[in-house]
Amino acid sequence: MTEKTDEGAAAALAADSLTIGAMTVDEFITLARGSEGPSPARDLVARLDAADSALETANEEIADLREKLAKAKAPPKTAKPAAKSEKRRDFGKVAELPVTDEIGPAEARAALAETLAQAGSVELVLTAKGKEAAGIPPYLLSGNPWRSGMAGLVLSVPVDLHGPTPGNAISFDGYALIVDGKAVAHRKWGDARVLQPGQHVRIVDDIVF
Repeated sequence: MTEKTDEGAAAALAADSLTIGAMTVDEFITLARGSEGPSPARDLVARLDAADSALETANEEIADLREKLAKAKAPPKTAKPAAKSEKRRDFGKVAELPVTDEIGPAEARAALAETLAQAGSVELVLTAKGKEAAGIPPYLLSGNPWRSGMAGLVLSVPVDLHGPTPGNAISFDGYALIVDGKAVAHRKWGDARVLQPGQHVRIVDDIVF
């Protein structure tokens, strides 16, 4: 009697194996999820479902982190005005780039870019005849607002100037960078610019080192 029972169980197992072997993956998973599916198969599919859910959650978290990182690195839409300094700062002796006998313009520009990338604070100051332009506040630069251009290192965010109302016209002819409290670069435009009372001027792609 036992021998016949064992033979019957073996035959049933063989039949189940043949049936499962003929199934597609989707059909097998559907069977395993049902109450009639083999217990080991149900356990396997349960583990697969759990792994798939965990992977989906991880992918959502990664996408969220990437979005936050992109926002953190993205430069602001415009340069942000800062508080005016009590005394007009002098940039007359500050070079356009830290060029020396050992360091050429390209290396000096690369060094400036690295300094800006690692800086805790960066101020942009508009100048007039080498000194801070009276009546125009400095601007705080945050994020990563610089890009490499044909002419050099270009400020990629616009700088909005607003003429005083009431007040007098303001003349300016250059710009300087203060990194962590130290003046590191100063450059002049070819001609002076004038900001009239009540006028709005936007400087775009015209601050280059």
